[in-house]
Amino acid sequence: MSQEKRRARQKLRDYQRLLSLEPGNPDYLAESGRLALVLERPREAARYYLQQAEALGERDQVRDALTACRAALRCDPQLGRARKFLSQLLSVVSMAGPKSKMNAPIVNSTEVDADVP
Repeated sequence: MSQEKRRARQKLRDYQRLLSLEPGNPDYLAESGRLALVLERPREAARYYLQQAEALGERDQVRDALTACRAALRCDPQLGRARKFLSQLLSVVSMAGPKSKMNAPIVNSTEVDADVP
């Protein structure tokens, strides 16, 4: 195993500890997703990015949630929860109109479909 991957594995463990203290922290989830990609674990990365999208959606940061959800789908195009959540986000955007701040509440995708443990 390369030194880069060893460092990535250790950093991922560190971020998992941080997430246990601050569940749903979008920055920690994004970095965990990036590290999972370094470790060549795209499905794990997709789950972190989806969790990030959900956390951002709960904070009404719809544009950032869209970006994270798309990242999840790039990592794992078959992730049903991500597809459903992306659909929800896009409907919020279309209802809000182009000049809106898009503050409509978003249902957490775990309430819609629990296909990922």
